[in-house]
Amino acid sequence: MRCRTTVMLLTCGMALAASVLRAQAAPGTKDADSTQQQTQPLRVYLDCQTMGCDRNFFVTEIAFVTWTRDRTDADIHLLVTALETASGGLQYTLQFIGQRRFSTHADTLLTGTRSDATSDDRRRALTRTAKQVLARYAAASSVAAALDVTYSAPAISSAATTVRDPWNLWVYRINSNGFFSGESQATSSNLSGSVNASRTTEQWKISLGANVNYRQSTYKFSDSTTSVFIQRSSTANLRIVKSLTDHWSAGVNGSVGHAEFNNQDWFAGGRGSIEYNFFPWKEATSHQFVAIYAIGPTAYRYISQTIYLKTSETLVQHQFIVANTTTERWGSIDLSASASQYLHDLSKTNFSFGGSVDIRLAKGLSLNVGGSASSVHDQLFLARGDLSVADILTRQRALATSFSYFTFVGVSYTFGSIYNAIVNPRLDKLFNSGSFSFSF
Repeated sequence: MRCRTTVMLLTCGMALAASVLRAQAAPGTKDADSTQQQTQPLRVYLDCQTMGCDRNFFVTEIAFVTWTRDRTDADIHLLVTALETASGGLQYTLQFIGQRRFSTHADTLLTGTRSDATSDDRRRALTRTAKQVLARYAAASSVAAALDVTYSAPAISSAATTVRDPWNLWVYRINSNGFFSGESQATSSNLSGSVNASRTTEQWKISLGANVNYRQSTYKFSDSTTSVFIQRSSTANLRIVKSLTDHWSAGVNGSVGHAEFNNQDWFAGGRGSIEYNFFPWKEATSHQFVAIYAIGPTAYRYISQTIYLKTSETLVQHQFIVANTTTERWGSIDLSASASQYLHDLSKTNFSFGGSVDIRLAKGLSLNVGGSASSVHDQLFLARGDLSVADILTRQRALATSFSYFTFVGVSYTFGSIYNAIVNPRLDKLFNSGSFSFSF
């Protein structure tokens, strides 16, 4: 049974309760376990790792269900995923996956928040939608007699109207950050800023942006000398993407910039690209498996002469990417592989692979593995000559290398009461580094 709109919830609730009662009355199907389940509150497992997920808020706001700590103990597995909308908001997909006595039932509902939504706005949107669906499942549990339905009628009729958008779907963002830290013998500051304008429709995606970054570190030594290290970068870019079919997309992008870390006084280039998603894009919140090919030229002028005796050059590079993202009730997988190559010298390559896997192996047992690794043979920008010890220690310039890697692995096991959903945050701040944070 699938109910995809809020209007159908009450009808589906009555049908669901009737189907459960029929299952109870059917000869030969009633056993001790099923009878016990009917006299218990609805058990729900919350599987939500995206922005807006606040388990404590779910527990306190939806008190007519029992929240379990493991999915195998639940009657309903609530899986929440999200994608960013064109305006910078979030579109949530809530999947209600029936288990045990509800194993033949499933629901999928959508809800969204605006780009200016606060943390409280997001968690309230999620709990409101979750509550609407869970109520119909709870109608077939022991709390049915205590449930009631309320409705807040709108002050004005919601007749269809034409929405006039004075911005014509364009969204603008301006961002600036400053980070400062210091001790008696060392200070550090990092200033950054960015501007972005984007317009997204079902057929087109246009994005323009620019960012600058300034980092300065100052060190005072015992002989009263002082060393100052400064690193700057800036980039401006343009991207245009056209949706061709439910699976195919094509695009072009261009960029210009300056990067002292990579010995680049300036660079300017562009690429054309094509993408194929093996799944329809409408299923993107659950799974994506894409293959991308891109090719294009970039011109460089270097700050210092490179190890190949170049002060400027124009290079053509092509790249192939395969990436997979899957979010299911057993866990999630996010994997990608990339290969790039300069066409003037096919030995100048870069191969990389990375991702993360979070799998629930058994009741209470989870495995989390991730990382990335690269085979690096394309550092054509490296400056000629030796770097100073200070440049190396302060990461002022990129270092020559033939590989890079990063990895992590984690295992967690939880056991004990599956019903304890008490919310008690007293003195949490003392044991969470003693600091406070605020979100607006």
